[in-house]
Amino acid sequence: MVFLPNPSTSSVDKISHNRDRKKFFDLWTRHDSNEIIFYLGLSFARRSGQHAEALLGFINARDVGSLCNYNIDYDNDTSSISELIAVRSCLALFQKNDDFDIGVNPEEVAVLKFIECEAKCKETNEEYFARGHRFAITDSDECVLFYARRKIADILGEVPSLSSLKLGFGPGASSTVKIKTTARHKLQSVPSCSGELFPHLQSVMGEVPIWQFLSKGKVNISTGILQIVPKNAKTGRPIIIEPLLNTFVQKGIGSFLKDRLAAHNVDLRNQTINREMARRGSRDGSLATIDMSSASDLIAFSVLLDLLPTCWVDFLAKYRTGVVQSEKYDFKLKLNKFSSMGNGFTFELESLIFYGIAYGVAVSLGCSTSDINVFGDDIICPSNMYDKLVEYLELLGFEVNTKKSYSSGPFRESCGGDYYCGTNIRPFYVKGRLTWARLFALMNHSCRETGVLTDEDMLHLLNLIPKSILLFGPDGYGDGHLLLDNSSVPYRPVLKRVNEDRFWFTPNRENWLIQFSGVERGWSTHSFKTWIKTPLVDKTPLPIGDDLFSAYSIYDRYGIRDDIQDIIDDYLTDRDRNHLHFLAKSDAPSRDNDPYVIRGGWKGKRIRVLHFL
Repeated sequence: MVFLPNPSTSSVDKISHNRDRKKFFDLWTRHDSNEIIFYLGLSFARRSGQHAEALLGFINARDVGSLCNYNIDYDNDTSSISELIAVRSCLALFQKNDDFDIGVNPEEVAVLKFIECEAKCKETNEEYFARGHRFAITDSDECVLFYARRKIADILGEVPSLSSLKLGFGPGASSTVKIKTTARHKLQSVPSCSGELFPHLQSVMGEVPIWQFLSKGKVNISTGILQIVPKNAKTGRPIIIEPLLNTFVQKGIGSFLKDRLAAHNVDLRNQTINREMARRGSRDGSLATIDMSSASDLIAFSVLLDLLPTCWVDFLAKYRTGVVQSEKYDFKLKLNKFSSMGNGFTFELESLIFYGIAYGVAVSLGCSTSDINVFGDDIICPSNMYDKLVEYLELLGFEVNTKKSYSSGPFRESCGGDYYCGTNIRPFYVKGRLTWARLFALMNHSCRETGVLTDEDMLHLLNLIPKSILLFGPDGYGDGHLLLDNSSVPYRPVLKRVNEDRFWFTPNRENWLIQFSGVERGWSTHSFKTWIKTPLVDKTPLPIGDDLFSAYSIYDRYGIRDDIQDIIDDYLTDRDRNHLHFLAKSDAPSRDNDPYVIRGGWKGKRIRVLHFL
């Protein structure tokens, strides 16, 4: 429950943004943001038990560097769960917050780490070839890798044709489309591809004939562009911006791999599986959680040569980008890694590789394969095979993050779930300067999960929020409003009548009819207001992009409902049918990595929502 602000409370001083910051997604000034963060830090630190003295000293000295490097020894910690929640909530205000300067350049650290990973991949490749195209050193190594290869081949199946893939654009930038990255702008641009894709250009462009025709057959050859995005106060995250046609095909390959893994009980669309297994491991110690360091940057080319069928290595290699450059740091590299973050199938590929290795180790040791699951570089396995699995991951050139991997003791973490003796103690991480959106999310997280904010903390924060910003509502609709007990503030009642025709074109029409079947007079609802993001409409003329886009965001050659297909068949022209080759479903501006900040192409909007009882 969120406590309503007491109008008579006068002890709380207003900070400057209360007067001049009226927009929900606007960044505060650094001074105002830091004042609230350190206020909360002090509040949390006082309740952190054996950690209180150290944390209070760092906060009073404004020593953010020490806070960012502070670690908890869960195996030997005697704190209660509430004290652990408090200390982790205190650290979470600083450790991933890129708004603090701790005396290091996160971008330079990330670039150096990227280059180090390239050197490690080169070393892995050289060792592989020096051993006669094999990683195995002993017969037991060969046994584990044999089971891994067989499982990976079973998951992959036959190499798909391009026409069977769900090709399409992702939301991010490409090497030639960097700022405005909507589907219209990508279609407006001249297609670009890597040197690896160029020999196969005709088959790719054959899937998008209108784009090829309107671009007059022009194609640019492009390298990957190294870009560093924020990660935490100590380092950034290196990604490679790929050429446009590469991303177009990679997205389809990634979807195919995701489907194949799901068919073998590895669901990359559902993180809750890993979380529940981590919770179980924290309770009974039966399962271990493994986190990798720079996993995607350490997928050496030789790892694929050893583990994947040759036909699949050839297929994936056609659509990778093998050269990356950075104008800012003045270098150009031929990659020793196979793919990195930014490639549309890297996440699925690393999941496949880690699952295959874990499966091979489990079979060789006689462990249960049903207790293995992966989500990217988050691995769950039986605790009794943890050491062996780490050994084989390192044999293939990967690095295990031992500070975030747990095989004993009461703590496990995986996929955003941090569990201590079965209790989720994960805090809300403040990953940048405060906005009202970020503050609302922090307050709501306390209400839903940890209860780390005291009544005094809640009143302090509520009294800072301008009336034009402050909204309350029920849970389940995001963090555009603060949560509250339904009995505390009445909603506005609204009566709506059931009208089948009204919901005929609603995607969830069947759910509406099932939910309200038998209701004749209507149903009771309450309404509330919440903040959302809406895209700004770009009215810049895009003759080619608009011509290609007439059916681009409406129709999809996959998953069209049968009752709508007849209508589509009646009204589509031959030209419209070719538009179905374009599969992006959103024309909204992209590259909005931070949900709590407004970036270019977005605006905040307050809307009214109906809450059905």
